[in-house]
Amino acid sequence: MIERHMKLIRLLLANRNHFLSADEIANYLTVSNRTTRNDIKYINSELLDKLIVSVKGRGYKLNQASYTVEQIEELVNDFTNKQGEILIKMGYQLLMYQQPVTVEYLEKSFYLTKVEVNDCLNKIKAWCTSFEVNIKITQKKGVTVHGSEMNIRNAILHLNQLSDNVQTVDGFILNEIPKAHIGTINQIIESNLKKQHINTSKMRIRQLLIHLIIIFKRQNDDGQSWVVDNVSYQIAHQCIKEINDTLGYSLSDNTAKLFSFFISYYFNSYDLGLEKVFVKSYIERMIFQMEKHVGVAFSKDQLLRENIYEHFSRTYMRIAKNVYINNPLTSDIKQHYPFVFNALYETVNHLAKDVEISLVEDEIAFLALHFQSSIDRNKKDSFNIVITCYYGLGISSLLEAKLTNLNDCIQIVDTLNTEQLEGYHFSDIDALITTHPIEPKGLPKTLKIIEVTPLFSEEDENKILSAIHYKQNPVLYQNELASVQFDVHSNKQESRTASYVFEQAQHILEGQHSVTTDYIKSALERERFSSTFIGKAICMPHGDPEKVLKSHVIIFKNTQGFIWKQNKAKLVFFLAITKQDIPVMKKIIHKIAKLNTNDIDQLLLLEDQKLKEQIIHLMKA
Repeated sequence: MIERHMKLIRLLLANRNHFLSADEIANYLTVSNRTTRNDIKYINSELLDKLIVSVKGRGYKLNQASYTVEQIEELVNDFTNKQGEILIKMGYQLLMYQQPVTVEYLEKSFYLTKVEVNDCLNKIKAWCTSFEVNIKITQKKGVTVHGSEMNIRNAILHLNQLSDNVQTVDGFILNEIPKAHIGTINQIIESNLKKQHINTSKMRIRQLLIHLIIIFKRQNDDGQSWVVDNVSYQIAHQCIKEINDTLGYSLSDNTAKLFSFFISYYFNSYDLGLEKVFVKSYIERMIFQMEKHVGVAFSKDQLLRENIYEHFSRTYMRIAKNVYINNPLTSDIKQHYPFVFNALYETVNHLAKDVEISLVEDEIAFLALHFQSSIDRNKKDSFNIVITCYYGLGISSLLEAKLTNLNDCIQIVDTLNTEQLEGYHFSDIDALITTHPIEPKGLPKTLKIIEVTPLFSEEDENKILSAIHYKQNPVLYQNELASVQFDVHSNKQESRTASYVFEQAQHILEGQHSVTTDYIKSALERERFSSTFIGKAICMPHGDPEKVLKSHVIIFKNTQGFIWKQNKAKLVFFLAITKQDIPVMKKIIHKIAKLNTNDIDQLLLLEDQKLKEQIIHLMKA
């Protein structure tokens, strides 16, 4: 079974309510009609008996009389999980042991063809560049790994990023020692922590054990000083002594010193000293820049400031030592909160011009959650209402009670009679609720006027909820999109690399004088630092808005998928958005992130002009 067979099944799943012709399937897979028919024969004979049925003159369809959708989806998911597990296992073998291996050896070890092995190696190689680790593939030396010791350790801990569906790298690390030893070492660590009155969870001890195994299995000293707290060093030193005495290991004092760093980190046993001033200054500048990017009053959120200080104080200690912790939620955060993540990337990049702090995408994702939490807190208190009522105090009180119970985010700021409207200061008021028609003359254009019935019907409730939903999930109007040019570029060549997309984008954008000559360079730097792949076969590469002359969105499509580091992107939305159009970009990113895999499959079937029209329609929906 190869990936193309899964794509064929996914296509039929997405179109399970109607037939597809062999030509339609072949065009989607970019293969011949004959190859399509052979693939269907293989699926029906080797995977699931008669999974795909054909009707003369109509085409092909999934056999839903014999198989449920859930059974078919399980087959696809099993294949995806297996592919992800192979990637992680191969990456682990290369990085952990760092011994040259041949492609032939990997073929036999993983029961793969040469083409499949090379495909896995290219994905691992592209992914490793994010950690400044280089994998070289030569005929003479085979596959070799090059990079600093700490960068390789960071890559090992982040191997789960190679798959969206399986998380097995911790299991591989723990398998480096006998199961009986795991229990003993856990007890030794827990006992020594308790002696210093440190109580913790089994999960935290497991994390410490994983770091310890990598330390002594790699056995490469980078010469750094790792002791940041004497108590942590005493704990680590005693743990190593007891492990050696009990299990017959020969772990060195250097192992204890490095292990003590992680104890200090996990249990806040460190003192930043004068660096506290720098950390506080950095956080204040981060909050200020994010407020400019996102348009939310982050500087007024004291809880955000406190949470980021607590988090970043620990982060700063780690990054000073070039130690990065795996964030298992990074891909989900990028998918669900793409604008906040990208705004934070821009902010960190801006701050890096003055300070020597480089945050990887996992660290940015951790921080993005704090800012998203602040946005959500702001949303709860953000829909401010003024009531004006013609019928007197009784109806006004009824409306106030009804509105207050309708949604937690509603705040009744004031209740006015008709005469008080003129001259009222409507700053920060989202809606004026009225029981009678009123003239908007003299009222702010941004103020939403909602007329309701005195007894507040269900239809009135829907009006209010719709207004709240719009504020929290604004749509794009035609005039907002007027400043943005949309183009579709179908990949009619053999090239499926990310570099091809950047080259074509440069040709189109510079040819239409949409960007300056160094815009693509800024987009490439952005991509190298953190992939703009957000899952569901979607990418949104973009560069520095300061280098954009007029807003432009180029949609690249490829049914096989462009190779995007370890992923494949079928739809690439190349964004070149001016600084003035940042609010529009926020909405565009929000809409793109909401597309699901079924949406993507349907969009890929459209001709270029239809695809462009449908994307613009989706933006305004």
